[in-house]
Amino acid sequence: MTTNTESAIVGETISVAVDVQNAGTAAASDVTVTVPLPPGMTRESEYAEGWDCALSDDAATGQSSWRCTRESLAAREIAGTISLSAKVTAGNTGDTVTFTAKATTSSPEASDANNSGQATTTILQSGTVRGTVWVDSDRDGVRDPDEPGAPSGTEGTSEVVVKSKSGQPSVVATLGADGTYIARVRPGSYVVEFYVLLPYLFTDSADSDLVNYYNYTGGQTNLGFSDVIDVAGGDEVVIDAAVVR
Repeated sequence: MTTNTESAIVGETISVAVDVQNAGTAAASDVTVTVPLPPGMTRESEYAEGWDCALSDDAATGQSSWRCTRESLAAREIAGTISLSAKVTAGNTGDTVTFTAKATTSSPEASDANNSGQATTTILQSGTVRGTVWVDSDRDGVRDPDEPGAPSGTEGTSEVVVKSKSGQPSVVATLGADGTYIARVRPGSYVVEFYVLLPYLFTDSADSDLVNYYNYTGGQTNLGFSDVIDVAGGDEVVIDAAVVR
């Protein structure tokens, strides 16, 4: 049993792979693998060729568990990998998320000592990158208190990506209707990339954190970049971008 990552922050998805082999000399019937969903996690997906897998609640305990079944497993046969994924929705820095798989069969077994496995992931403290794509309505290069944020979606800011420069996962920020955005990231180095749609264009301003931008790229989307920023766990880094319409 393995996970795809040794550490994760709240909001990230952890993938788990469970491999099962019949180590005996006879076929095993009614093979079942049970994997409880750890606290602070929500189910994302499950896939296993040759298995029938589903997440359900135990009526007695209320614990949610994946239950994967197959009719039989031949002697020495290795079953198709059970692939499960869940999102971290809660947890404290340093917490260990433990996935445990247990296999059972209706066939006689000489020993069930090797019928279970575990995989763990440690919760990291995330950093926050946030800011506003704001509209310089009077085009004076100064952010005035009454100047609004650009709308999100097809009428303004289409996407903000906090792109990793240190091997960490990049994160697509959550956009607000008022021009704000926010992203939770792992500790590391990042560049914030802004994508805005015409008729909005990036503009120079002392109240903007862009170091470069490209308008009129030949399409409908204009692109702006921040400088490289370092984000530590617990940090909140604000990166704003100025646009005109």
